Amino acid sequence: EYIDEHGLCQICEALCAKCRGPTQEDCTGCPGTRIFDDGRCVLNCPSGKFEFKNQCHPCHSTCQECQGDEPSNCTSCGVDKHGRERFLYWGECRESCPTGHYPDEDHTCRPCPDNCELCHSSHVCTRCRRGYFLVPSNRTCRQLECGQGEVQDPDYEECMPCEEGCLGCSLGTSSPFFLKVEITVSFTHPHPVIPSTGTLVIVVTISIH
Repeated sequence: EYIDEHGLCQICEALCAKCRGPTQEDCTGCPGTRIFDDGRCVLNCPSGKFEFKNQCHPCHSTCQECQGDEPSNCTSCGVDKHGRERFLYWGECRESCPTGHYPDEDHTCRPCPDNCELCHSSHVCTRCRRGYFLVPSNRTCRQLECGQGEVQDPDYEECMPCEEGCLGCSLGTSSPFFLKVEITVSFTHPHPVIPSTGTLVIVVTISIH
C-alpha cells in the first residue's frame, strides 16, 4: 500500500510489492519473481542492462548486452551509446576486429580461414600469413615450398635463388646472413703411406652483417 495525497492508504499496482503511487512505474520493491528496474518490476532486464541482486543495472557504454558493468563483460555488440559501431571479441566490444578475424552480420569477430591474415569471410582470404601465398582461384592460403638452392622472399611471397654455389641460404633484416658452401678440392699427398690422391670437402660459413 501507499499513502495518497489525502493521507489515505491505497493498494499498489499488482506487480509491485511496495510502491509510492498507483502505477506500475511507481514500484519501490518487487516480489521474488520480479526484478526491480527504475520503478518497475519486470521479469527480465531490458537490453543494455544486467541483473545483480534482483535489480537491473546498466551495461558498460560499449556493450549492447552484458553480464556485468565492466567493458570485458559484453555478450553482444552493435552501435554503442556514442553512435560508434562495435564488434564482439572475447567479451569486449571493439571498434574493429583484430588481425586474423572478420566481423559477421551479428557484430561478432570470427576467425579467418587457416593461415589467413586478412579476410572478408570464413571462405574468402585477402592476405596470407608469412610463409603462405594466396591461391586466386579459391582465395585460400597455401604454404610456400622452396627447392634446394632457393630461399623464400617474404616481401613478394615467392622463392628467390641463392647465390651461385649455395645449397641453402636464409634472409633476415636484422640477423646475420649465413651461407654454407661446399668446396671439393683434389690433392696429391707425397707421403707413401697415404694414398696418392684423395678428395677434401671444406665447408665455409660466411657471416655478413
